[in-house]
Amino acid sequence: MRDVKRYINSWESFRDRFHDQDEIFAESQFGEAMNQATKRRHMLYTAILRTSIFSGLAIYIPPSFTDLALRLYGKGLMIRNLEILADTALIMREGGFSKLRTEDIVDYCIRSGSVTFYKWAREAVENGVSPANAVTRKGMVDILEQHAKKMLDCDWPRLPPHSLWKQELFVRFYDRTAPDSWLADKRTARR
Repeated sequence: MRDVKRYINSWESFRDRFHDQDEIFAESQFGEAMNQATKRRHMLYTAILRTSIFSGLAIYIPPSFTDLALRLYGKGLMIRNLEILADTALIMREGGFSKLRTEDIVDYCIRSGSVTFYKWAREAVENGVSPANAVTRKGMVDILEQHAKKMLDCDWPRLPPHSLWKQELFVRFYDRTAPDSWLADKRTARR
């Protein structure tokens, strides 16, 4: 329960900073400003995924040091996203998320930084209930299945092998139609 609270705190901190530079993305400005905003989001995302023992410090790094910080944290982010992609492909090949136990679904949600799971986990913790329960499992299975289908629905032969890790990150961050995307709806909006 304590670990889940720590992850929820990381998620809330990331959620609060995710939309800091939305105007750059809304105006579809390309160039250095959008590149820096994208890098900043990726670096902050490492704090949620806990890609290294120092990744929790990512939220304290000033924006001017984003490039340097990504050099330190970027490899961990790449490896974690490859793990998520591989796990998703294996889970879907073996029959989908409905075949997994509740604990496995919660572990997958934490490892992948699931928006929906963190929302439900926060409510469960506030009510004094463990987020690893049947209600969470039932709700997450459909969302994770849809998200996995969206993630795995790409032209794999055209995707360069060195860019495979970006597939999960792209669907999670930038695909408004993915059910567990940060942009799918206003779940990540500031309160």
